[in-house]
Amino acid sequence: MRVLITRESAEPLATLFGSVGVAAVHVPCVELKPTEARPPSGAPDAALITSASVARFVPDLAARLGAARVVAVGPQTAGALHKLGVHVDGVGRAGGVEALDLLNPAEGEDAWYVGARAPSAALLKALDEKGFRRWSVYDTVVPVGLKERLRHHPYDMVVFTSGSAVRAYVDAMGAPSVPVAVLGQTTSMEAAALGVKVTRVAAEPTLAALAATVAEMVRWAEGSSTGPD
Repeated sequence: MRVLITRESAEPLATLFGSVGVAAVHVPCVELKPTEARPPSGAPDAALITSASVARFVPDLAARLGAARVVAVGPQTAGALHKLGVHVDGVGRAGGVEALDLLNPAEGEDAWYVGARAPSAALLKALDEKGFRRWSVYDTVVPVGLKERLRHHPYDMVVFTSGSAVRAYVDAMGAPSVPVAVLGQTTSMEAAALGVKVTRVAAEPTLAALAATVAEMVRWAEGSSTGPD
């Protein structure tokens, strides 16, 4: 059983798959590029960080945020921020909108969003409604020749860890005809909006949980008596 990894980097997911006996096929559907955008003026009172990739593009993030209250989307993002010396006050486990509710800036506070130039439609609406200033530190772009690479790498299942990867895949190939596993409710919602049938959502928003979910799906597909819900 070959499972397609669509995120920019195969690791650590490929190793996690290997540890549960799953063969990984890696065709990145997205690449992340720095925007070189300047941060908003001043220092925030509160900040929402939506991706571990922010740490990659803003290594001096701790100094930029100062004493701001910080909520991270997912434990992977929280871990990346801790390594930069950023104190994380809360971790959202059901996507950006839920994490935004955790942050809950008071009226008059300066609140920042730090993440991708194009967040999910639901998160973008919520940010605008709450008056967040956006610092878009990276762009998500589709690699050249994606359709050809997908055609030349056979797979029996596909995993998505972001809505942008789902969009890129659908634009290139249409909705997948194989089982689909996703990381997080936000990705699941984006997939559904694009006409993609999601077979399973990882029990927790971690790559380890996604790998465990895929292993269960593979066992079921290969004849296990215990199948996915």
